[in-house]
Amino acid sequence: MDYKFKTEPLQHQAEVFDISKDAPVFGLVMPQGTGKTKVTIDTMAYNYARGAIEVGVVFVPSGLQENWTYKEVGKHWPDHLPIQTYAWNETPTTKKAKAELETLFDPHKGERFRLVAIHYEGAITAAGKKFLWRLFRNFATFIAIDESQYIKTPGRKRTTLARNAGKARGVVMKRFLTGTPITKGPFDIYAPFAFLDKDIIGHSTFTSFKAHFGEFEQKRYPGCGRFNPKTG
Repeated sequence: MDYKFKTEPLQHQAEVFDISKDAPVFGLVMPQGTGKTKVTIDTMAYNYARGAIEVGVVFVPSGLQENWTYKEVGKHWPDHLPIQTYAWNETPTTKKAKAELETLFDPHKGERFRLVAIHYEGAITAAGKKFLWRLFRNFATFIAIDESQYIKTPGRKRTTLARNAGKARGVVMKRFLTGTPITKGPFDIYAPFAFLDKDIIGHSTFTSFKAHFGEFEQKRYPGCGRFNPKTG
């Protein structure tokens, strides 16, 4: 299918778009400022246009919701494709806020793509999870994990939430976006790739991943009376 960009991509952006646009899962490991967001928005628009997805859910650090739903969509989403955006800033409690959320599920608003940006702290709340799984049940969903180093620690609530969301019924495409895949050590790469598909790295658990790729040394600390393992 031919896709018409709203803003012409740079060469590297066009190359990444071409190789990833149809892939069910893909990791966008690109330095800051090179256009991860643009590639992701174009990928969502392309897949919406070909009938593959109906909703895009982007997990973001707090404060970046409108960067996706207003600023970047305004720059890159093709004008001929209808879109509705929604930024989850806090749990909707007022009648007006609840009514705004419900418009996402209103079939009378006509055919359109729905783009939702939700911050990690909101996503792990009971209300956030209820909202997300309602989306997954009702629409073919594209999930993007922005700044995926936020889910690098296995066992943390947001990491577990992202991985469970990625396995939810209705989720058909997944991406993670980062310019810094490793911030503390090489084991940081496990969780983002496990979110995409555990078979990519060949290990279904973090324990087996560490055992296979890690090198360990044991050190005895004075007065400790036992060995303390350290990764290396």
